[in-house]
Amino acid sequence: MVGVGVVLGLMVFGFFGAGPAKVVGVVVVVVTAPSAIGSLHEYATLCGSLVAYSVSTIVCWAMRARRREGFDFALIAQRTGDFDDSGSVAAAGPGADTPAADGDPEPAGSSAR
Repeated sequence: MVGVGVVLGLMVFGFFGAGPAKVVGVVVVVVTAPSAIGSLHEYATLCGSLVAYSVSTIVCWAMRARRREGFDFALIAQRTGDFDDSGSVAAAGPGADTPAADGDPEPAGSSAR
Protein backbone atom coordinates (compact mmCIF):
# COMPACT_ATOMS: atom_id res chain seq x y z
CA MET A 1 0.00 0.00 0.00
CA VAL A 2 2.78 2.40 0.87
CA GLY A 3 4.51 1.40 -2.36
CA VAL A 4 1.46 2.37 -4.40
CA GLY A 5 1.40 5.75 -2.68
CA VAL A 6 5.12 6.24 -3.25
CA VAL A 7 4.95 5.37 -6.94
CA LEU A 8 1.99 7.64 -7.65
CA GLY A 9 3.48 10.35 -5.44
CA LEU A 10 6.73 10.24 -7.42
CA MET A 11 4.84 10.48 -10.69
CA VAL A 12 2.86 13.50 -9.46
CA PHE A 13 6.06 15.07 -8.07
CA GLY A 14 7.60 14.99 -11.54
CA PHE A 15 4.78 17.05 -12.99
CA PHE A 16 3.42 19.20 -10.17
CA GLY A 17 5.98 19.36 -7.33
CA ALA A 18 6.29 18.18 -3.74
CA GLY A 19 3.04 19.55 -2.28
CA PRO A 20 0.60 17.78 -4.59
CA ALA A 21 2.79 14.64 -4.54
CA LYS A 22 2.49 14.33 -0.76
CA VAL A 23 -1.27 14.78 -0.92
CA VAL A 24 -1.68 12.20 -3.71
CA GLY A 25 0.62 9.73 -1.95
CA VAL A 26 -1.30 9.88 1.33
CA VAL A 27 -4.71 9.79 -0.36
CA VAL A 28 -3.73 6.77 -2.47
CA VAL A 29 -2.48 4.86 0.58
CA VAL A 30 -5.70 5.59 2.47
CA VAL A 31 -7.93 4.69 -0.50
CA THR A 32 -6.11 1.46 -1.44
CA ALA A 33 -5.61 0.18 2.12
CA PRO A 34 -9.05 -1.44 2.57
CA SER A 35 -8.90 -3.43 -0.65
CA ALA A 36 -5.16 -4.15 -0.69
CA ILE A 37 -4.61 -5.46 2.83
CA GLY A 38 -5.91 -8.96 2.14
CA SER A 39 -5.34 -9.39 -1.59
CA LEU A 40 -2.14 -7.62 -2.62
CA HIS A 41 0.04 -10.55 -1.51
CA GLU A 42 -1.33 -12.60 -4.42
CA TYR A 43 0.67 -10.47 -6.86
CA ALA A 44 4.28 -11.24 -5.94
CA THR A 45 5.92 -9.28 -8.76
CA LEU A 46 3.84 -6.19 -8.11
CA CYS A 47 4.52 -6.41 -4.37
CA GLY A 48 8.25 -6.76 -4.99
CA SER A 49 8.31 -3.71 -7.24
CA LEU A 50 6.27 -1.60 -4.84
CA VAL A 51 8.47 -2.58 -1.89
CA ALA A 52 11.61 -1.77 -3.88
CA TYR A 53 10.27 1.66 -4.86
CA SER A 54 9.12 2.52 -1.37
CA VAL A 55 12.32 1.34 0.36
CA SER A 56 14.46 3.21 -2.17
CA THR A 57 12.45 6.38 -1.66
CA ILE A 58 12.59 6.11 2.13
CA VAL A 59 16.38 5.52 2.08
CA CYS A 60 16.93 8.50 -0.25
CA TRP A 61 14.70 10.69 1.91
CA ALA A 62 16.53 9.61 5.09
CA MET A 63 19.91 10.37 3.52
CA ARG A 64 18.64 13.77 2.39
CA ALA A 65 17.10 14.57 5.79
CA ARG A 66 20.48 14.12 7.50
CA ARG A 67 22.23 16.68 5.25
CA ARG A 68 22.62 20.25 6.41
CA GLU A 69 22.96 21.85 2.97
CA GLY A 70 20.10 22.27 0.52
CA PHE A 71 19.68 20.41 -2.74
CA ASP A 72 20.97 22.46 -5.66
CA PHE A 73 18.88 21.76 -8.76
CA ALA A 74 20.85 24.37 -10.75
CA LEU A 75 24.09 22.44 -10.15
CA ILE A 76 22.45 19.22 -11.32
CA ALA A 77 21.20 20.99 -14.46
CA GLN A 78 24.69 22.34 -15.14
CA ARG A 79 26.36 18.94 -14.69
CA THR A 80 23.87 16.97 -16.75
CA GLY A 81 23.41 19.44 -19.60
CA ASP A 82 20.39 20.32 -21.68
CA PHE A 83 19.33 17.22 -23.59
CA ASP A 84 16.15 18.69 -25.04
CA ASP A 85 17.70 21.71 -26.73
CA SER A 86 15.78 22.13 -29.98
CA GLY A 87 18.67 23.94 -31.67
CA SER A 88 21.15 21.11 -31.27
CA VAL A 89 22.65 19.14 -34.15
CA ALA A 90 21.18 15.89 -32.81
CA ALA A 91 17.67 17.34 -33.09
CA ALA A 92 18.30 18.35 -36.69
CA GLY A 93 19.24 14.81 -37.67
CA PRO A 94 22.45 13.08 -38.63
CA GLY A 95 24.58 14.95 -41.11
CA ALA A 96 22.42 18.06 -41.00
CA ASP A 97 25.34 20.35 -40.27
CA THR A 98 27.63 19.04 -43.01
CA PRO A 99 26.66 19.21 -46.69
CA ALA A 100 27.36 16.14 -48.83
CA ALA A 101 30.54 16.31 -50.91
CA ASP A 102 30.32 15.92 -54.69
CA GLY A 103 31.70 12.36 -54.71
CA ASP A 104 29.77 11.08 -51.69
CA PRO A 105 26.87 8.75 -52.44
CA GLU A 106 23.42 9.83 -51.34
CA PRO A 107 21.55 7.74 -48.73
CA ALA A 108 19.02 5.25 -50.06
CA GLY A 109 15.65 6.78 -50.81
CA SER A 110 16.92 10.34 -51.22
CA SER A 111 16.99 12.26 -54.45
CA ALA A 112 19.68 14.89 -54.86
CA ARG A 113 18.64 15.77 -58.42
